[in-house]
Amino acid sequence: EELITELGELLGAECRQRGGNVLLGPCLNLQRNPLFGRHFECFSEDPFLSARIGVAYVRGVQRHVAACAKHLVCNDQEDGRHTMNSVIDERTLHEIYLAPFEAAVV
Repeated sequence: EELITELGELLGAECRQRGGNVLLGPCLNLQRNPLFGRHFECFSEDPFLSARIGVAYVRGVQRHVAACAKHLVCNDQEDGRHTMNSVIDERTLHEIYLAPFEAAVV
């Protein structure tokens, strides 16, 4: 976690140095499908691990600028992403998909 916080700090400092106020990241969606177009931006398929890494990253970035967690919750596919409808029960939504986003609110 310390290494991720340090990475976030460096990115936040560079963003500030370049005149930015907000860093667009981290991507807190879960890696559900290897064909997902933004798969490379995500941390993990595990909500607990994604949350821990996301919190450390945001903590580091926000020492310098604001961090903007991405992308919309459950927006985890590229094919048809503008018209898709994710139907997820309440328990799964809270225990799996929202966990990294809720944890990152620091």
